[in-house]
Amino acid sequence: MSEYVRTIDGRLQTAVHHYLHPDLPRRVTIIGTHHFGVPAYWTDIRARIDRLVAGGAVVHCEGSMLVPDASDVTEDERRLLTELRRCRVLEQQRVSQVFGWVHQRDGLGYPPHWQVIDLSHLEILRRLGPDMIGKFIGPLRRMVDWPDDDRCGPARYRFLIAVRVRITGNDRAITRRGPADTVLVDDRQRLALDAVAGTGRDTVLVWGASHLAGLGTALRSRGFVRCGDTEWHTVLDLPPIWPAFRQLLPGGSTRSRKGRGAE
Repeated sequence: MSEYVRTIDGRLQTAVHHYLHPDLPRRVTIIGTHHFGVPAYWTDIRARIDRLVAGGAVVHCEGSMLVPDASDVTEDERRLLTELRRCRVLEQQRVSQVFGWVHQRDGLGYPPHWQVIDLSHLEILRRLGPDMIGKFIGPLRRMVDWPDDDRCGPARYRFLIAVRVRITGNDRAITRRGPADTVLVDDRQRLALDAVAGTGRDTVLVWGASHLAGLGTALRSRGFVRCGDTEWHTVLDLPPIWPAFRQLLPGGSTRSRKGRGAE
């Protein structure tokens, strides 16, 4: 049975888990997100968060791009950070242009009363090292950075994302450990949990769905008990693979236009 993310009836969905500490008493709600989704996905999640805030909860959320860097940035670090951010911004533009999806930060709005509890990009770079950051930037750049006159660029991107969404739309895929997860997962989750311990209020944690398992395990070790049913929110309809693949074949765009005209 899926606990964190699932695909059902052609739709990708993410979970919301609730935890209660019986001795305090105090509630923590973990809202797992997919970083891109249709506008309605973010509307539903934002409404859920607003109801919890109206009940007295404080919101703690991830957002490395929103955490300011230290002032002592070297030229090499600045170059890597600039390229990483350029690719991330371009990624947001591509998913909007090609699919009409919205990034988490834009979809949720991150109002001023939300608290961003996360490592900055610079802190992540320094903990992982420039070589590892370079390994992230390379594939991302190849995926999202194509010339305006490259007619295959959108079709290639549509195909790659359609495949990726299917591959990562299950618990096993998103909880698989990678070589950088000591920093990207463990260190960042430790910050989030320290912040939970630092407030006596009900807390909403807004984090990617891949963090649900680790955050939940840590909360249980601190005396919290999972309660209530899992809530599911629909991220998007799975994009079709084969139309995008056919457009990558020689003459694919021409065949696609003819096919649409005959329908």
